[in-house]
Order: sequence, then structure tokens, then C-alpha cells
Amino acid sequence: MSVDATESAVERVVAEIERQTDILSRQPRFGKSSAAFSSFLRWIRTDELGHPPDYSSDSRRRDTWLRTVWRQEPHLAGVVNSVTLIDANRGWVLAGGRNQVNRYISILHNAEAGEGWRTYLRKASLSYWCTDMGSITEVGREGKGGPLRALYHVDSARCRLTGDVDAPLEYFPPSGISQTWERGDFFRVASSPSDDEALHGLGFCAVSRCLETVRLLYAVMMHDQEQVGARAPKGL
Repeated sequence: MSVDATESAVERVVAEIERQTDILSRQPRFGKSSAAFSSFLRWIRTDELGHPPDYSSDSRRRDTWLRTVWRQEPHLAGVVNSVTLIDANRGWVLAGGRNQVNRYISILHNAEAGEGWRTYLRKASLSYWCTDMGSITEVGREGKGGPLRALYHVDSARCRLTGDVDAPLEYFPPSGISQTWERGDFFRVASSPSDDEALHGLGFCAVSRCLETVRLLYAVMMHDQEQVGARAPKGL
């Protein structure tokens, strides 16, 4: 068999293995179990925005609050929706050898367990703009330290920075015990990461930066609704 024929046969085998590879994510939401998990509704008062949880290295409570509060103010909600759409629809080019390019283009197109690149990037963009933790992507590998085979978005509000050089992230799934992730298990992109060692590189997202403006706009909206009779005056 010639060298070209051998390489071609190897490529076909690799492609077939990749097609048959199961979900490589450690997140329970990609599991095949049909068991229904109870959902927890997080309510925010509708008459005021309230005060955000403290800014700390364990940002889970604050990030949960941040990604809820931006939906309460129509102007900010419109801006967030626009920037996430822009990010998800940016063009990109992958350069390199033919085989490598074809393989990784397939991985990018099938990100988020086959939901696609744009779905994955919209989630990643939303986490980047609306949580201090930022965007976290799980790297699906064939075995520990193996080649990259898949990309999965991770819920930022379920993650905590540990400060451990070897295992810098702790992931808290909806059920089961927490998972400690090493550097090769994920990558993170955060807005304005802190230089305070105690915060372990925690970011300061766009929603955090504009909270006072959001409070003002929300108060104006409440006032306007009271003026036109769509809402009972708070004094009554």
C-alpha cells in the first residue's frame, strides 16, 4: 500500500472514531439519563433592583444576581442582546494544514454537543458580558491530556476560582458533588481581570460596571409607568 493510501485509510479510521465518540463533557446536562432534575427558580423583587451580593473570589451568588438583573431594565437588555448577536455572527478563518483545518473546523461547527458554533458563542458572549467570572469553556478530550475533540460552554455561576495553580477551577453541577478542574480541562475569558491576588483573577464584567446607570434607568422607567397609570404609585 502506498504512503498516500495509508494516510487516507488512517484519516478515515480517525474520522469514524470521532463520529462514534460519546459526549466528552463532565457536565450532567449532557448526560443521557432521562431522570428529571428539579429546577430552582430565583426570584428578584419587581419593585426595585435591590443590592448585589459582595464582590469576592467566590462569585457564584453575585453572578447569579448579575445575569438576572440585566433583564429587568429594557435598555440594558437590548444592548446585551445586540452585542451577543454581534459576537456570535463574527466571521473567522482557520489557517494551517488541510487535515488539521478540516478536523478543527468540524469541532468548532459542532461545539456545544452539536448545537453549533453560533449557539456556543452566544452563550459564551453572554457569560462574558454579564458575569464577573466571565466565559468558561470546557475542553472535551480523548483521555487525560489527549487531543481536543469538543468544546462545551460552562455555566459561569456554577464555578469558583480556587487559587490553586494545578486545579484553578471548581465546578458545582446541579446534582452530585463538586468537580475540581485542572488547567487543561477548560479555558476562561474574563473582562477586566483583577490584579488582586486574593481574587484569583476574577473579572469585572460590563453589567457590574454599569450598575448605577441601570439603577437610574430602572427608576425612571418605574416613574414613567406610574405617571401613565400602568403602575400604582409606590406611595399608595
